[in-house]
Amino acid sequence: MSSSSKIEAYINESKSTVRLAVPIVTAQLSVILMGVSDNIMIGRMVGKEALAASGLAHSLSFLISSIAVGGLAVLSPIIAKHKAANQPKELEENYRASIRVSIWFSLLITIVALLVYLDFHILGQSLKVSDLSKPFFLIVTIAKIPLIFFVAHKQILDGLSKPKISMYITFVGLLVNIFLNYILIKIIGLNGAAYSTLGVRLSMLALIIWYFKRKPFW
Repeated sequence: MSSSSKIEAYINESKSTVRLAVPIVTAQLSVILMGVSDNIMIGRMVGKEALAASGLAHSLSFLISSIAVGGLAVLSPIIAKHKAANQPKELEENYRASIRVSIWFSLLITIVALLVYLDFHILGQSLKVSDLSKPFFLIVTIAKIPLIFFVAHKQILDGLSKPKISMYITFVGLLVNIFLNYILIKIIGLNGAAYSTLGVRLSMLALIIWYFKRKPFW
């Protein structure tokens, strides 16, 4: 292969990598901004103790669910491998396997979350912060269940070189999250932000499943 051919191949490969990377990074940024918007709106609309409570609840919920969300990252390279080999049967089998794994992960985080919820004061926070955190923690942990299924579908789309779909859905989720936060925090208070998170993640899951049903890939 000549030097010019190598350079051209390198440029084409770099362009393909950027086309895949930018939507993935944008989707992750939207997820981060959801948390940032929650903190800003809770701090301004409810108060410092509520902000401390939500921070504690989110941190615990993230810790419990991180194994599930991180573990699903292996799906993308597996799907990409079967796609490159033109193996539709294996793609469908992996999709079904990802759903089964998501169910098991959901059961696991539910059990762990219930154990934490039943003995929440062991964390050593002030009574006020613990009392505020407890119901918030339960709601946002329940919200992790649709998130797990969403991430499974997202990883499959990433492996199929279609990251823009989940990017669009996540960005819409960010905008809806800000809107619902404003409404629900005014009506309910602190837990309004948790219900907003739950509603957004259910909506994001519904949208990505609708896309899968509309666009079969195998």
